Amino acid sequence: MQVKCPYCHRDAELVTGQVIYPTRPSFHNSYFWSCAPCAAYVGTHKGKKHKPLGTLANKFLRMLRCKAHEAFDRYWQAQRMRRSEAYNELGEALGLPEGKCHIAMFDVETCHKVVDLYHWKGKR
Repeated sequence: MQVKCPYCHRDAELVTGQVIYPTRPSFHNSYFWSCAPCAAYVGTHKGKKHKPLGTLANKFLRMLRCKAHEAFDRYWQAQRMRRSEAYNELGEALGLPEGKCHIAMFDVETCHKVVDLYHWKGKR
């Protein structure tokens, strides 16, 4: 499998968590796709070390994805929904095809939309 960096378009490298999180031993046996020059990376599925969880993200996009996840998680947990139901609802709100909605695949603009959407829903 070949994974490209969305920033510089180079091939990403498959590395262990020891490279990404050297001070966090709990991640040392995990795998990540990494583009060192761009400081971009993404984790991989457990048991499928080569399959990325989403797209590579630089520090700024990782921060936005965290904010989007915080807003999204607060919403579906407060609504006592299943996470999969909430992702289906979010996908519909964003106009994404079923099964193609996951925060690890979102770009900067989509992360902002998620935060705005759940900020608004929280005010109801």
